[in-house]
Amino acid sequence: MDIELLFKITVLCIVGVFMGGINTLAGGGSLITLPLLIFMGLDGPTANGTNRLSIVTQSFFAIQGYSSRGVSTYPYNLWLALAALAGAIPGAILAVKIDAEIFNRVLAIIMLVVITTLIYNPFKKNEHLQELVSPKRLWLSLFIVFCIGLYIGFIQAGAGIMVIMVVVLVHRFSIIKANHIKIWVTLLANAMAMTIFVFKGMIHWEFALALSAGSALGGWLSSRFAIEKGDKIVRPILIIMTIIMALKLLNIF
Repeated sequence: MDIELLFKITVLCIVGVFMGGINTLAGGGSLITLPLLIFMGLDGPTANGTNRLSIVTQSFFAIQGYSSRGVSTYPYNLWLALAALAGAIPGAILAVKIDAEIFNRVLAIIMLVVITTLIYNPFKKNEHLQELVSPKRLWLSLFIVFCIGLYIGFIQAGAGIMVIMVVVLVHRFSIIKANHIKIWVTLLANAMAMTIFVFKGMIHWEFALALSAGSALGGWLSSRFAIEKGDKIVRPILIIMTIIMALKLLNIF
């Protein structure tokens, strides 16, 4: 292994820890890793595929971290994850036919509008009341998460933030529970999307494994941190990452 490749792999391992933490606590970590992978010489589609393995890995270990602390959102985590998986299939297959620039700008505007809800937190007075889990609300969230799955199949970056918004706004779950559901969604949907990228040969395995090693550690540690610190820590991180992602999608920086 040459020195340059060893250096790149080391950098990806370190960045992976940070990425795994950000993605587990909120989302948007791919906004860091995708440009980094492209900077290291990968083309856009290969960077997109290479990034998927780290997301799958960190999600798996984050789930173990939540489970070790007794957090459970069954069966909603499973239903919503399957809805996202279904959306990820056509999203990944049809990625090249989607106008990414227009889609990202619309998405950014939506997120900037929804961020006011996260800041204001209209459910603050009702956080300890019964969660809203009626069949109508479940069908609504299933449809929305299916649409998010389309986006996960296409790009993925920031999709976790959208899932959290849906679960909090539709079902009034705490952010801790919403995070747990988000991780299940990103695990299944990205695993399906990654399969498609593998068949197309769009994964740089050395980079993917290095990034995954770091993100696995970051995902496991941050999942336990999120449970210990609760919404008071997770919500500000979520707000900050949402704003950064929206500005990035608008090409402001």
